[in-house]
Amino acid sequence: MRYTLKRAGQSVVMIAVLMTLVFFGARVIGDPVDAMAPPGASEQARLDIAVRFGFDQPISVQFGEFVMRAIRLDFGNSMWQGTDALAIVLERLPNTLFLAGVTMLMVVPIAVLLGCLAAIKPGSRTDRIISFVSLCGVSMVEFWLGLLLIGFVSVQLGLLPTGGMDHPLSVLLPAATIAFRGIGRLAQFVRSAMIEELGKTYIVMARAKGMPEWRVFMHAGKNAAISITTMAADELSELVAGTMVVETVFAWPGMGVLIVNAIAMRDLFLLEATVFVIAIMIAILNLLADLSYTWLNPRIRYS
Repeated sequence: MRYTLKRAGQSVVMIAVLMTLVFFGARVIGDPVDAMAPPGASEQARLDIAVRFGFDQPISVQFGEFVMRAIRLDFGNSMWQGTDALAIVLERLPNTLFLAGVTMLMVVPIAVLLGCLAAIKPGSRTDRIISFVSLCGVSMVEFWLGLLLIGFVSVQLGLLPTGGMDHPLSVLLPAATIAFRGIGRLAQFVRSAMIEELGKTYIVMARAKGMPEWRVFMHAGKNAAISITTMAADELSELVAGTMVVETVFAWPGMGVLIVNAIAMRDLFLLEATVFVIAIMIAILNLLADLSYTWLNPRIRYS
């Protein structure tokens, strides 16, 4: 409990620092009135926007009001849609979580299987093929892969929808597009972790005693699971925070495309609310990953 409270406090500090950077970054880059005012707006129209949203106040006053509103989870109304900004983000949240969940269901089993197969005989033909595929995944440009899958799977073969959420299988193409990079990264990490574990003394002793190879791999995999879990949690965090391009390509109504639209529509309040929700999700994911260590290895104790 003490560790959980400590980590929760650290997460609150992280979120506070991030939102502070977002607040001042939006004002250092340029005047928010310039971003919100339509092209060719008169000085009176610009003044009205500044007065309406408090941009005519000193920056310290604006920041104080921003902090108080953030504590109350009040980010104001979206200028683009005219409703509560946080409510809009929370409406899109399940779509992004669903896409991320399906993607991780692809990434984790495939990456673990490929990594373990590569670790059985390092330097073998199987290892080289898997390493090549993993390198292709890490190097792949996601929006190009998404367009390629749309053109081949959807247009040429007609097997899956091109985008949206109207069809039950609409999630497969965007999930596969995102998963390719994650599979490449995690498979390489699993390979390295398993090779390191298989080279340790207790594995040599187990093999010398005649333990079956599948049991040797089970022991090595259990000890490598902590570092693999950390990497998988990092991949999930990146999925939640970095789906903007893929969601845009596939017209997936999640938070990634919401950020793109908020920037395009110069909606500062909607952008702040979206960043806030993403930061909270990443903090929760990291905390759950840390707490899972005791389940993977009961000898670990938090302090």
